[in-house]
Amino acid sequence: MNFEKSADTKIIESVLAEANVGDLITYEQLSRALGRDVRVHALSSLSSARRSLLASKKYVFEVEKNVGLRRLNDQQIVDSMEYDRKKMRRQANRSLRKLSVVDFDNLSEDKKRQHIVASAQLGAIEMFATKNATKKIESKIDDSKKALPIGETLKLFG
Repeated sequence: MNFEKSADTKIIESVLAEANVGDLITYEQLSRALGRDVRVHALSSLSSARRSLLASKKYVFEVEKNVGLRRLNDQQIVDSMEYDRKKMRRQANRSLRKLSVVDFDNLSEDKKRQHIVASAQLGAIEMFATKNATKKIESKIDDSKKALPIGETLKLFG
């Protein structure tokens, strides 16, 4: 079965695809194009359209709360990563808290294994998403590097 975008996604994507860097596309504009309130009836289509444009055109949009979406330039995309880092750390912490209340001894062997794997993965995300980790990684970057190999990054932590 082939995946077909919904009509709502196609409409929203066509409006967002016209945005130039720095443009603000309001929820009102999107709702007018859609014929109903995008925030009430088409949030999943809005997310799908954003993901599609990221993949196909390399367009990145940031939410301006209660207003709409702004197409970001390269500098703004990099700046937005600080928010994403904090969000990932908070989510990893929430998930670790949920795992911490599990009665481990009552789990099946398979579920114990799942619990250990999830705890290790989330713990690593939490550890790498701290400000101190950011500073440690930044200290190993010089102007000649475009990327830091994951092996080098892991060596910094142990």
